[in-house]
Amino acid sequence: MKNDLSFYVIYPKANPENHKNVLDVQVFVPSLFKLSLHKSNILRDLGWYLCCFGKYHIVYAYKNGELMHHSYTIEKNPRMPFMQKNSICIINSFTAPKYRNQGVFSEVLSFINQYYAHKTKYVFVNNENLSSKKAIENANFTLIGQGREQKISKIYTINEPVYSVF
Repeated sequence: MKNDLSFYVIYPKANPENHKNVLDVQVFVPSLFKLSLHKSNILRDLGWYLCCFGKYHIVYAYKNGELMHHSYTIEKNPRMPFMQKNSICIINSFTAPKYRNQGVFSEVLSFINQYYAHKTKYVFVNNENLSSKKAIENANFTLIGQGREQKISKIYTINEPVYSVF
């Protein structure tokens, strides 16, 4: 079912590994007047901007000036009550079709893990998206449970944990 999600987490480390990123990565801070650098759904981006009180970033990965991938990183907000205070959630990740299955998403997740080294990182993925689940696991995220986006309230909930994470 489309609303069934797998939730993953990676906790901050005292001394994160220095990851050498091979991609040209840029972290964009949206404003009410410029919500993104890519062609996107303006209403969706405005909704996230308002829901997060403007506290989100978009991570872009480029190759020779061409956009390969983007992922949104958002802070705790009303739609994600499961999040801890000092954490982010990675959402709306998209890799251009010609760059899929080349490790781009794993590289971006590794960059995000290093960039936000002091924060707990959450990411969720549709259960049917096996390639994204593999990329998330390759970036050392741990599966913590199954969940879903509630249809009417649009709030994300985690059901029963699959793994205990300390």
